[in-house]
Amino acid sequence: MSDSSDSDFDDLTAIMKEYGQEAKDESSSSDEETEQLPKPQKRRRKIEDLEDEQAMNAFLFGDKNALVKNLEGKQTFFLDVGNNDEQEIEKVSNEDPVWNDSDDDNYVEVKGEFAKVKQKRKLERIVGKKPKWADLDRKDEESEDEDIIKQAVGHLNTDKPTKSGLLPKTLLNFKRQKNMNRTTQSEGRIKSCEFHPKSTVGIVSGSKGIVSMFAIDGKENRKIHDICYEKFFIHSCKLTNNGEELVIGGLLKDFHIYNLMTGYKQRTRLPKLLKNLKYFQFSNCGKYMAVVGEFGEVHLLHSITKELLCTMKQEHSSTSLSFSPDSNELYSHSDDNEITIFDIRTQRIKHRFVDDGCVNGTVLTISSNGKFLATGSRQGFVNIYDRQDVLKSKYPLPLKSISNLSTEITDLKFNHTTEMLAMCSMDDNKALKLVHVESGSVFSNFPSNLDTIGKPTVLAFSPESGYLGVGTFNSEVPMYRLRHFNNY
Repeated sequence: MSDSSDSDFDDLTAIMKEYGQEAKDESSSSDEETEQLPKPQKRRRKIEDLEDEQAMNAFLFGDKNALVKNLEGKQTFFLDVGNNDEQEIEKVSNEDPVWNDSDDDNYVEVKGEFAKVKQKRKLERIVGKKPKWADLDRKDEESEDEDIIKQAVGHLNTDKPTKSGLLPKTLLNFKRQKNMNRTTQSEGRIKSCEFHPKSTVGIVSGSKGIVSMFAIDGKENRKIHDICYEKFFIHSCKLTNNGEELVIGGLLKDFHIYNLMTGYKQRTRLPKLLKNLKYFQFSNCGKYMAVVGEFGEVHLLHSITKELLCTMKQEHSSTSLSFSPDSNELYSHSDDNEITIFDIRTQRIKHRFVDDGCVNGTVLTISSNGKFLATGSRQGFVNIYDRQDVLKSKYPLPLKSISNLSTEITDLKFNHTTEMLAMCSMDDNKALKLVHVESGSVFSNFPSNLDTIGKPTVLAFSPESGYLGVGTFNSEVPMYRLRHFNNY
């Protein structure tokens, strides 16, 4: 038994060796044949790569051709143009169904709001809740066209509701915007900054004799137009109350008028008694133009014809003027501590009083509602008075006194709601403060520590207090968005 198994094993070993030798010969011969075959071209490799790429794209993004074929194969109807269409339709509609299901009578077709809600819930289960951008109210085409036109011509959008609630006392919600004159900055030291009362237009003028106009949006503030007056040092530039004209004054007897409606420029000479148009102010009624003269003189001109109506005089030289809201009174601060109130109807002095704590007065302003009077001095003090109190006493006490600035106050502005008072000094960098009028507290977070403002020279609120513009000594006009107010 063992001998036979050994012999079988030897035979198996011999067969395997013989088979291995044949396989080796075949492998060598196939290698030789492979070497003799021409090598595949690179184009074949590119075609294969392209096919692989197409297959991968079809896997990831779907095969458009296959999709079209599938859609064509799954058509449930087709149109056949012929003469018997109506007959075929009537025939099909009149035929009785092959089978009726009694349960069909229990189904009710749901229409209206319930169906919409059901469909909305189903959609939210599949794709999630509706994103915020999809919740925006959609306007019709007519209203969209209207908005585009309004934006193009710069009109105010007064349809937006004003934010309700009182202005916070300590912290102000604001955001720094692009500079109003970011596209120019060629005006020189900023002497005036104004917002147009009827359009979203900002007007900036500087010591180099350049007046620039910008479309205010807080992002681009695109320049609309500029006017250059050669060899004319601009000291003041103001809009008339109707917003139709710009009056540009300086240290000369000549001044300039620019009509915004027609683009007409006019050079006019002052009346004989006037030496310059350095400081002037328009009345709210639009009839009068008050001009600071020499030696305590205050000249009253007709705002349209620029004809001299009268000249009133106070004891000390005037430094600032402000009309009452009814245009019947003119307040004048002096380089001393006395404030004079002129009666426009009688053209005489009505009352005088001493500005509390003031040594040399620099600026004053009256709120739009006529309730408050704010004064500034060379020593950096700002007082807020009740106008009724100053008419009754020679030494009235202010409601609030603010001493956060230690250098000369160069400008004061109330916002349109009289909730806020802006004050600045051009003698120090970043000397800018906003005051909560009712409490007399200064907003501690304005301006922010990271703001680079420079030395502020003039201030301006937009008509609805949405923006605050700050003219500076270094030819820039930083602008802030006051978020408590919704409108421009």
